[in-house]
Amino acid sequence: MSQNPFYAYALKDPRQKPAKTFYIGKGTGNRAWEHQAQVDDSEKGKVIQGIHDDGLSVLHTVISNNSN
Repeated sequence: MSQNPFYAYALKDPRQKPAKTFYIGKGTGNRAWEHQAQVDDSEKGKVIQGIHDDGLSVLHTVISNNSN
């Protein structure tokens, strides 16, 4: 049986204690970290930009590996 390269991940806002999840996604490779490099105008992008503006980085949590 071959392994599936997909995983589910959560992006979390470190400005809140405990850090609050603001996005759940599914991807491969570096997808979970690409959101920070290419901030868009979506609600998710606005949260990411706010975190960056506060001098912080988004927290990433892999929820599940080998997702379908």
